[in-house]
Amino acid sequence: MNKTVLLLILLLLPLSSKAQITLQEDFSDGNYTDNPAWTGDFGSFAINGNYQLQTKNDEATTCYLSTPFAINKIETWNFFAKINNPTTQNNYLRFYFLSNRENPNNTIGYYVQIGGSKKDIQICEQTSGKSNTVLSVKNNCFSEDSLPAYGFIFNIKLQLIGNKLSLYYKNYTHPDFDFLGSCNIKPQYTEGGFLSVQIKHTKPNGYNYFFDNLYCEGEYEKPKTDNDTTDTPQPYTDSDITDLVINEVMYDPDENGQEYVELYNLGETTLMLDGMSITNKDTKGNLRKGNIFPENSFLPPHSYATLCRNADSLRITHQLTSSHIVYSTTWTRALPNGKGEVFLLDIDGNVVDSMQYNDNMHHIMLTQTKGVSLERINPLLSSYEPSTWHSAAKDADYATPSSKNSQYIDIDNETDEKTVWLETESFSPDNDGYEDLLQVHYNLPDIGFTANITVFTPTGLPIAKITANDLLSKEGTLFWDGRTSNNSLVPIGVYVLFCDFTNATKGSSIRKKLPFAVVSR
Repeated sequence: MNKTVLLLILLLLPLSSKAQITLQEDFSDGNYTDNPAWTGDFGSFAINGNYQLQTKNDEATTCYLSTPFAINKIETWNFFAKINNPTTQNNYLRFYFLSNRENPNNTIGYYVQIGGSKKDIQICEQTSGKSNTVLSVKNNCFSEDSLPAYGFIFNIKLQLIGNKLSLYYKNYTHPDFDFLGSCNIKPQYTEGGFLSVQIKHTKPNGYNYFFDNLYCEGEYEKPKTDNDTTDTPQPYTDSDITDLVINEVMYDPDENGQEYVELYNLGETTLMLDGMSITNKDTKGNLRKGNIFPENSFLPPHSYATLCRNADSLRITHQLTSSHIVYSTTWTRALPNGKGEVFLLDIDGNVVDSMQYNDNMHHIMLTQTKGVSLERINPLLSSYEPSTWHSAAKDADYATPSSKNSQYIDIDNETDEKTVWLETESFSPDNDGYEDLLQVHYNLPDIGFTANITVFTPTGLPIAKITANDLLSKEGTLFWDGRTSNNSLVPIGVYVLFCDFTNATKGSSIRKKLPFAVVSR
């Protein structure tokens, strides 16, 4: 499965308060707490080895996850699901596509249900905790008699134009969607605020529900008020603009890269960046005319946006998707190598945020700093403190434009007691698709650690090096494919992983031995 692609793109039309919004989630980043941020019953779900959302319950329960998605015009929803048991009154999957609350148990809106007492597909209206079926199709299709050996595997597509909702279905063996029927949606419910997946199951079926490849798109049009004098989106206020911070700076790119500056929006509203600029000072200490954000630039809340010379090239270099917000501009104001300053200016030339940089702010163990960005370890920390900034990690290819920083530290949470551990204590590198890689997870007490991780035989002979003096992010996962230093496959047996983490800046180190086995399946 491809890497997770999440889109939250507001294509603000010129002289209009309309925005095209698209959301795509395939869970291949391995989490559902960020990009997009889901809320709900985290303990009831996991991302499985196929990067699908899967239930993981040992008891009967009803569980859900929700994410915000505000639309009110021309809407389409599409998702994949798999159910490995016959559906009943207590075994079904619901997808809330128009919902005014995060918790589907007390929301008002509409959902599509697969399964239930009729073992069918239903479109239902929900108000005050009560449901009313407005469309029912494929009766008894999800029964025990109909259950294939591989389970029920299917895609659902919904399309709403005006008040008319059309339902489409595609099963595992059919390449195209089939139209199943349509119904009318009450006008007061056509504006959605949340998307939710809710699953109810009995005890034997706690691991039998899968959800993936969610794709939604729609249009949001800001309602007019009596005070509206134009269709142009409203600009930010002074209080809004203080939520913008400089979050990452690439001032000395390598031959394949380019200079860029990343911003982060700390606030709760989408901010227009039109006319704002990135600049520095001349030799007399005066602010220069800077690199200007293009027309219709924006930054949603709690999101990242990067300004550079060539957005397409930056996407290719750093393997960014269309979900990453990147803007091109005429990059007339270069960032000096070695040391310098970066200023973010509003449309009137006032300083919104600024930072100073120099090569000495990079990690002491780096042999060169070319091609390594400086990341802000937390947007809430002061821009002016050198300790706020840190070299991007090697496992992020030393740069994270338009993404969460590799050296991000949650200053509100305590560090997990675990430092380094294995996903499983055995693996079988036979390329059969099951546990082919040894996964080494780490959660270090601070940023700035380098790692040497070596595989030893029980007699103490080193046979493979997973990482050597590499600068790591604070937490992450390393992989070993079972090949030794001479590129041969490791024999079946018991081995020891020796992990040595060193923070030269703070003079601390962590060492740990982890035994594991190489087995055949």
